[in-house]
Amino acid sequence: MKSWLGGATQARGGRSKRFYEITQAGKKAVAEAKSVRDELWSRSSIKLSVK
Repeated sequence: MKSWLGGATQARGGRSKRFYEITQAGKKAVAEAKSVRDELWSRSSIKLSVK
């Protein structure tokens, strides 16, 4: 993940806004974490119901 500060604005009391961008490595890490989570849930005997 990358982040940078934008310019200070009067609307923010002179404070800068922080912007974020996900990198390819970040996207890959999120996809791998989701894959592991999905695999764990598929092997689980816990069944959740929505009422």
